[in-house]
Parts: sequence; structure tokens; C-alpha cells
Amino acid sequence: MPPLERCNCSVARVDGKMALRARSVVLEPLRTADPSRLRIVANAKLLIEGYDMPTVDLVMLAEAMRSPVQIQQAAA
Repeated sequence: MPPLERCNCSVARVDGKMALRARSVVLEPLRTADPSRLRIVANAKLLIEGYDMPTVDLVMLAEAMRSPVQIQQAAA
């Protein structure tokens, strides 16, 4: 069994070239809080401004951001 499956973890990505339905398949499980499962979703400038997902506990900004406003929008 792969290490991520042993720890009840899933990893996925979304990007702007994906069809809306394909993106929804990745993001929909995030709408339901499940403290027993770790879900990691990587994206590139897609889920930043105006994206709201209250069940998400952590957002990691792995990009150099110089604007305090941009950081606030990404983290809020």
C-alpha cells in the first residue's frame, strides 16, 4: 500500500485548463469536513481571490507574494 494511503491521505491538483466538472470532482470532497482524512490539493493561481471553503484548515502560499493585499485575499 502506498504511504499516502496508509495515513488516509489523498493528493490532487486543479488548474485553469481543467474542465469545470473535473475541477469539481477534486474540490467537492473538501466541502465536507473529515478530521480523520488529510486532503491535499495543489493549484496554481486558481483558488486565490474569492474562493471560500470554510472546511479548509490550512492554506500554504508557496509563491513569493509581495503585496499585503494579495496575501490577505489569498489567505482570507
